[in-house]
Amino acid sequence: AASQYFVARPEVPDDVVYEVIKAIYERAELLYAVHAEAHTLLSQEGIARAVAIAEQTGEVFHPGALRFYRELGWIE
Repeated sequence: AASQYFVARPEVPDDVVYEVIKAIYERAELLYAVHAEAHTLLSQEGIARAVAIAEQTGEVFHPGALRFYRELGWIE
């Protein structure tokens, strides 16, 4: 399985990344319609798995994205 990420530079403000991720999830059906794996990748399990893999490999999730996922209760 391949993980796919939305990428933001570290200097992008947390609130901007948070709002972009929120907008993506509010319109997720558009991604589901064009990307066969989007439903799996953008699910609670998919995000939790991606964050866990990132922690193991030393990758960094943007704080704005992590805030959004924490508010959903998807990660700690």
